[in-house]
Amino acid sequence: MSPDEIVSTHPTLTLSDVHAALAYFFENREAIEKDVQEGREFVDQLRAGQPSIFEKARRRNARSRK
Repeated sequence: MSPDEIVSTHPTLTLSDVHAALAYFFENREAIEKDVQEGREFVDQLRAGQPSIFEKARRRNARSRK
């Protein structure tokens, strides 16, 4: 999306806000992308140890049918 489209979609933001956020991102891109990747890895680790909500529901339904 262009900065103008972002402002149109999110009217609480100003064009200045969007440009400031973009400037911050580009000045800190490596650190931000590292944080995002670490967050994704953390979520993957959590999910690996737990069944999904759908799997839990399937198991519960299977137990209740017995």
